[in-house]
Amino acid sequence: MGLMKGIFKGLGKVAGTVVEYGVKATGETVGFIADITDNHEIAETSRKVGKSVGEFMGNSTKTVANATGSVIEKAVEIGSELGSGVAGFAAEVYGADEKNIQRAKTVGKVIGGGAVGLVTGDIIGTAVSGVTAAVGVASTGTAISSLHGVASTNATLAALGGGAISAGGGGIAAGQAVLTGINTVTTIAGSVEGVLKNDNKK
Repeated sequence: MGLMKGIFKGLGKVAGTVVEYGVKATGETVGFIADITDNHEIAETSRKVGKSVGEFMGNSTKTVANATGSVIEKAVEIGSELGSGVAGFAAEVYGADEKNIQRAKTVGKVIGGGAVGLVTGDIIGTAVSGVTAAVGVASTGTAISSLHGVASTNATLAALGGGAISAGGGGIAAGQAVLTGINTVTTIAGSVEGVLKNDNKK
C-alpha cells in the first residue's frame, strides 16, 4: 500500500469510527429520553436505528476513504510519470548528457507527485474546513454555520485549532497550522510515493 492510500485509509478509519459512534450516541440519547418519558417502544427503536445507521455510515465512510486512496495513489503515479517525462524531454532538448537527463527525470517525479499531493491536501483541507463550518460551534457558543464572512472564517480556523485562545485552544493560528500541515504531509507523501512507485516499476 502506498503512502497516500495509507493516509486516506487511516483518515477513513478515524472518520468512520467518529461517524459511527456519533450516530449510535444520538440513538442512545434519544432512547434515554424516551425511557424517561415512558416511551419504551420509541427508546428501543431509536437504539436499534442508531446502531444500524451508525454502523452503515461508519463502514461507508471507511470504504469511500479507501477507494479515494486508491484513486489518489494512481493519480500520484500518473503525475510523477508525467513530471518525469516532461523533465527528461526538457533536459534532452537542452542537450544534457544521460546522467543529467536521469537527474531531471527524478526531479520531475518529485515535482509531479508533489503537485498531486498538494492538490489532494487542498481538497482535504477544504473538506475539513467545510465540515467544521457546518457542524462546529464558535467560542461564543454560536453555530459557525450561522456566521458569515470573516467571522465564519475565523471561527472555523479557531475550531480547527482546538478552540479560541481565550478558551484554552490554539486559536486561528493553530487552525491555519493544521491546514498547512495537511498540505505539507500530502505534498511530501505525493513526492516520495511518486519516486518510489516509479522506481519499483523498473
